[in-house]
Amino acid sequence: MCRTLRTDRRGASVYVAVMGVGTLVAMTALTTSLIGRLALRDNQTQDELAQAEANARSGIEIALNWMNGNTDWRRTVVSGVDQPEVKLTRGKTVWRVTDEDGLLDDDARDHAVLRAEGYCGLNDRTVVVIEVDIEPAGRGLGCLS
Repeated sequence: MCRTLRTDRRGASVYVAVMGVGTLVAMTALTTSLIGRLALRDNQTQDELAQAEANARSGIEIALNWMNGNTDWRRTVVSGVDQPEVKLTRGKTVWRVTDEDGLLDDDARDHAVLRAEGYCGLNDRTVVVIEVDIEPAGRGLGCLS
């Protein structure tokens, strides 16, 4: 009877050891899977952020190109009002020009701020905003000659 008891104990300890190793392997697999999912989510977020920034830069370029082609843009654009959105391959952009005194067409030498917002991701959840100062160009004042 003594031999049977010893054999049962040995079988039980082998069972506990196998279950312990199996638990460690399962926990390692779950942890690796979780880390992989987090890395994938972080990569997607970084990709959306880079794309939203590119969309905002595109908005600045689109606005400046439009302004250079339309010499009367100060009379056409209302200060602080968004222009129609421009759909891009992966997202969209919206831009607006704001004058310090709120009137773009009162003085062509007024300083203005061009703001472009780049959107990307599901439901445009990633947004990047870029602002640039617009300085007037053209002939200098006669008093400076």
